[in-house]
Formats: sequence, structure tokens, C-alpha cells
Amino acid sequence: VNLRPDWIVCLAGTNDARLHGRSPTKTLVSIEETERNYGMLRHYAATQTAARWVWMTPPTVIEQKISSHWFLGQFQLAWRNADLAAVAAAARRQKGPVVDLQGVFGRPAEEALLLEDGLHPSLAGQKAIVRALLERLA
Repeated sequence: VNLRPDWIVCLAGTNDARLHGRSPTKTLVSIEETERNYGMLRHYAATQTAARWVWMTPPTVIEQKISSHWFLGQFQLAWRNADLAAVAAAARRQKGPVVDLQGVFGRPAEEALLLEDGLHPSLAGQKAIVRALLERLA
């Protein structure tokens, strides 16, 4: 907010849906808390800037690749597309335009759009994100 942006693009919530352990019982943050956090972020920006706001849903992932990844797997980290879909639904309920990255990435995500870990967008994925943003704003 100190930079007085004209636009704020918010892609948040992927890590809220993170799971820990071999038999996780819950996501890191509840969907209700994610939704409250979205509201807090929007309020924070709206009270200090005149920026236009755009929401982005978290992209889908390739669950099997995450669990077998050399780094993510050893720390027993996981993400499920079902949990990310709930976060995406919360993003879609926010006021303002929404870029649906779950539709862009597919369900499950297209392999070429993610790095080998199955979680983080590849260069092709980053380009798809920017393209979807520009198309939504056009």
C-alpha cells in the first residue's frame, strides 16, 4: 500500500490448503479463516489505496507428483485439488473481478503448466496466468 498501486492482483490461499503428515486430518487453515483473510486483505488495501482489485483462484496441482517429489515428499507436504477448489470458491465469492486459474490449469493440472514438483507454475504456467489475467481485464 505504501507504493500506492493502481492495481492489486491477489492470488492467495494455496498454502492455506496445505496438508501435513502421512494421514492429515485438516488443512493448515480452515476455509472460513481463508475467507476472513481475503476480507482482511481487501479491507487493508481499500482503506489505504484507491487500487482496483483482481482476485485469482489458486491453480490446481498434480497431487501424485507432490507426494513423490524429493523435497515436498520428504517433509510430508501435500495439496489436494478438492481443498484448492474450496479455496477457489471462496475467492470467487469476493467482490470484484476473478481470474479462474483452475479452469486455465485444468483438473488435475496440465503437466506442462507446473514444475516437476506438481505444485509450482512452470514458465508456461506463468505465461498462462498472465494471459488469463489480461484476457479477464480486456
